[in-house]
Amino acid sequence: MKQLISVIVPVYNVEKYLQDCIDSILKQTYQHIEIILVNDGSKDSCGEICKLNARLDKRIKVINKKNGGLISAWKRGLEESSKDSEYIVFVDSDDWIGQKHIENMANEVIKTGADMVTVPILQAYPDKYIDTSSDIEAKYYNEVELKKDIYPILLNAGDFEKRTIPTSRCGKLIRKQLILDNLKYVDDKVTYSEDLSIIFPVLLDMKSISVLKDDNSAYFYRMNPDSMLHAYDKNMQKSIQYVHPMLLKICNEKNKEEFEIQVYADYLAAMVQAFKNELQNDEGLNVGKENIKKMCKRQMLIQAIDMVEWKHYRKLNVLIIKAMSDYNWFYRNIVTNILFCLKNYKVKKLERNNRKIMRGK
Repeated sequence: MKQLISVIVPVYNVEKYLQDCIDSILKQTYQHIEIILVNDGSKDSCGEICKLNARLDKRIKVINKKNGGLISAWKRGLEESSKDSEYIVFVDSDDWIGQKHIENMANEVIKTGADMVTVPILQAYPDKYIDTSSDIEAKYYNEVELKKDIYPILLNAGDFEKRTIPTSRCGKLIRKQLILDNLKYVDDKVTYSEDLSIIFPVLLDMKSISVLKDDNSAYFYRMNPDSMLHAYDKNMQKSIQYVHPMLLKICNEKNKEEFEIQVYADYLAAMVQAFKNELQNDEGLNVGKENIKKMCKRQMLIQAIDMVEWKHYRKLNVLIIKAMSDYNWFYRNIVTNILFCLKNYKVKKLERNNRKIMRGK
């Protein structure tokens, strides 16, 4: 008999895309699933969409809760999952999955007993798909092969933000107990790199993983034209300052200190993104500059710049790291002004392209 798999879908204000997401799950060739829709206090019609689908398919369970953020939503879904399910699949409510997404991963578990199975995550733009998979070979990795081939480049493969295994919850079939064992590291308030604090300890605890690369298994991550302009994230720095010190704590508690340099490299990449984020601060460039000034005094950033090999990164990222490491405010101010102008130009260009794409539909 096929084993039950729990599919957890956090839902919040995505009425435009929710039905497509649910349909992609209902059309799975692997049918022995429970679908847990966690409505996280949506203010649009998501609640009604969830209720209607639950009436039509008994495999769907709807949980309505007060808004608490993405992490609180998927955690609630985990709590409500059946005791009979050993594996979890996460799907975000504005994304969708290939028709054999679950079947191919489930078959791999049956064949190998892997703790985790990963599939390609395709960035779905209005006019194209981009495969974000790493160059890692598609195969089953036992514990010895994990340590030899994956762990040395788990979080950082020697380049800016390049990871061996994506640290998203999505695009994976994960042994449930591994998630439950590591929930203590997760904070509901984190909104940036939020999956790192659960997937990183899971990756350290697992004994095996299978990597699949066929498109039928793919996870489709919707690159929404409305969000492609990258609006300012006021919680980004706060999230980074929680997540990465927590990753160091995880390394320490699991006696995996050899991963610390990778954590510092990932932290440095995150702080480069935080620098870029401040260039579009809602309160204006001057406030963004002040935030950058405070950010550059953080001890962990100073340590990361000193420890990590970063001079081979892309020129723009190298320029930002140099600006963050240089205490000559005049130099940093010039760099910030130049990047602010470039950012505005790119945003306007992207807006024009989006309008062309939408007109062509």
